[in-house]
Amino acid sequence: MVAEPMLPLLAALLLAAPAPLAASDPPDQPAAAAVLTTPSSGQRAVDEARELLGRPYRWGGREEAAHPGVDCLGLLYLSWGPVTGTPWRAYPVNPSQIVAGGLLGEPVPGLDGVLATDLDLALLRPGDVIYLLMARYRIPDEPLWTHEGSPYWPWHTAMFTGDGRAIHAAPGGTVREEELMAIPFDAVFVTRR
Repeated sequence: MVAEPMLPLLAALLLAAPAPLAASDPPDQPAAAAVLTTPSSGQRAVDEARELLGRPYRWGGREEAAHPGVDCLGLLYLSWGPVTGTPWRAYPVNPSQIVAGGLLGEPVPGLDGVLATDLDLALLRPGDVIYLLMARYRIPDEPLWTHEGSPYWPWHTAMFTGDGRAIHAAPGGTVREEELMAIPFDAVFVTRR
């Protein structure tokens, strides 16, 4: 009869013991259901950009009273700014300075100057900054890429959103998401954070 008072204690110990691991759970890893994932910084920037869908394009637009609307660089600054804690005023306007400073990421090997006809969309990731280049579109800045003696300047910028799509502030239109290949360009230069 001495063992009878021990039964509640034994039952409590058995209930408090951890559940045995499933055959598929590695012993030093938490169960798959317990692992929480957070979106990548690129996906967070895409989510910020999607908040601007439908906003009117306006040169120099930064979504404030003194700078209404959104332009293509403004879209990038307003999307990446909250993710990185960088106010839009901290970004330069010249694309060559943005790239050189790494403010919107580093050049992606294999995508740091590639002709549209050679672009492999599978290499792009959500949040990638895409400088859309034209061979004969000269701006008062350094070209981002030179190919076979021809300099390429950015005429526009966009952000890759996945599945072959990009979001951009379309000149003369609004902020919209569409197939990247539907936007005119001769080549691209891509940076990634």
